[in-house]
Amino acid sequence: MTKCKPAFTENGFNNWKKGSEKLAEHSLSTAHRAAALFVAKKTTPSVAAQINTQMAKEQEGNRNRLLMEIHSIISNETGTGTETWKG
Repeated sequence: MTKCKPAFTENGFNNWKKGSEKLAEHSLSTAHRAAALFVAKKTTPSVAAQINTQMAKEQEGNRNRLLMEIHSIISNETGTGTETWKG
């Protein structure tokens, strides 16, 4: 990794003839990598949050399937199986 030059962090940049070259060089700098890592951590939910979200979705699906099964069993026992489930 290279050290970041102040053109990108303090002074601004105006040598656009070498813009692609300088941006490629900057993308290898410590400052750029640290900033990219900081942004990635802020925008990506934690693993625990992702697991909790997935678990909540699975629980909702399982709950709906269970309610449909219960309704089906009750309908079969009472002879009202022609009604539609609106769970």
